[in-house]
Amino acid sequence: MAENYLSFYDLNQVTGFKSAKETNNKEEFERILYENGADLSFGYRVLNCLHRPRTSPIEYDGLMVRFVERMDKAWLKSGAASLEAIIDSSKDRSLIKELNSLDPSTGQEWEDRLVYLDLPEIPEVYDENEDIFGSIEEAV
Repeated sequence: MAENYLSFYDLNQVTGFKSAKETNNKEEFERILYENGADLSFGYRVLNCLHRPRTSPIEYDGLMVRFVERMDKAWLKSGAASLEAIIDSSKDRSLIKELNSLDPSTGQEWEDRLVYLDLPEIPEVYDENEDIFGSIEEAV
């Protein structure tokens, strides 16, 4: 399982996100998360912390969503899946070696990383009646 995140900084650029946030529309919020790689069967966490958004080189102190990344074929072939998700989805050692050759900056063989890979903490699943955007007003 590959853990990933999306910053609210980035999500504000996604069509429908601002509206979902303003109206506390959890279904629309989760649709956006799914379309951007979240496997909702594992849940997700909304955190307020210092992090680096995907679309900005500048650190952002604000909300982000942590989740386990989807592993279905459609996501893996979308071009948006993380390298970790692609590697985790493969049992083919030759593919792992090929991917390693594409990213020599790690200083580790991908095979070694797979052997010692820690499983991500399973995020909590939010109660369907819970206001998932409740912390936004406090943080803003």
